[in-house]
Amino acid sequence: MTRRIDVRILTPFGAASGMGNWRTASRYAQMLRATGINASVFERSFIGDACLESGQRTVAIVLNAQRSADDVHTFVRCGIPVMLVMTGTDIYGALRKDRANTPEYISTESAVKAAALIVTLQHEASEEILSRWPELEGRIFTLMQTSPVRKPFAPKVTLQSKTVRFLIAAHIREEKDPRTAFFAFHRAFPEGWAQRWDGGRVPVRLIHVGSHRDRALAQEMLQLSGQFPGILLEGPLTHAQTMRRMTHVHCLIQPSISEGGALVVAEAIACRLPVIASNIAAHRAQLGMKNPGFFEPGDVDGLAAQLTRFIADQNFSSQLCEHQTTLAGTLASPAQERDELVRLVRRLADFLPKDAS
Repeated sequence: MTRRIDVRILTPFGAASGMGNWRTASRYAQMLRATGINASVFERSFIGDACLESGQRTVAIVLNAQRSADDVHTFVRCGIPVMLVMTGTDIYGALRKDRANTPEYISTESAVKAAALIVTLQHEASEEILSRWPELEGRIFTLMQTSPVRKPFAPKVTLQSKTVRFLIAAHIREEKDPRTAFFAFHRAFPEGWAQRWDGGRVPVRLIHVGSHRDRALAQEMLQLSGQFPGILLEGPLTHAQTMRRMTHVHCLIQPSISEGGALVVAEAIACRLPVIASNIAAHRAQLGMKNPGFFEPGDVDGLAAQLTRFIADQNFSSQLCEHQTTLAGTLASPAQERDELVRLVRRLADFLPKDAS
């Protein structure tokens, strides 16, 4: 592959949204440009600009099969091969088996089958797609999200900690299930105080950062934050601001009921921030089957027990910290993710007409 390739990366959400799809698209473009491959990110309203004239060596990376189904077909009609990156709302939403034969399911499925390559962000998702559409074998790949090492590392809970801070970093949506986290925090710390392993008491805070994507749910969360001591809603922050928060809190809570593969978990690992997470496929892939911080999705009592234990049991909090350190040394690195992405783009270019110039 000596000739130039132009990569058009299409995302249903723009930079202003702060959505994970945009972050993934932006990261992919940066990785490709770092290796000399021309890559540009387009919002779906600019699909016409993304579809260049025939004769160009153009390939497309499209995020979100459900929201971008029509765009996948537009690229294909223009002779531009597509690598479709599946999201949690695709696999665990639009393509749920109980939604078969609905217009949403049919549209999403058609986009998947039209793509030259299909990428998921964790292995269980790839296995799920292959089990349901075995004819797609050879077109399905897993590309785990990674994050570079972030310093300073997150602080540990010690006898000198004046406050223990938990963080949720996610836009307010039903899939992220902030409701379970808020109720669990209040059940664990009804007065905003916790008992430490030495018998002392320490103030506890739950900090939520993220935009109010679901207005009704956001209003509910605002009401709960006013009723439950220790909960703070900070609203949308920039990525840099969120990363600074992650290096000043003691634990990330990831209560999602579905995820394609949350970048925030990779970022937590990169700054050695312990994660207490729902036991779903994406989190198992990112945190390992033996992660001691799992709880069952939607289980308020289970999460409350983990939060209480994090402060009351020094061995448990130390175990979570040690698990993160081990993970950081064994998971794929940003360089490996970049190299795999480049390999997939080169494979995608093989679908171009041989006489493309």
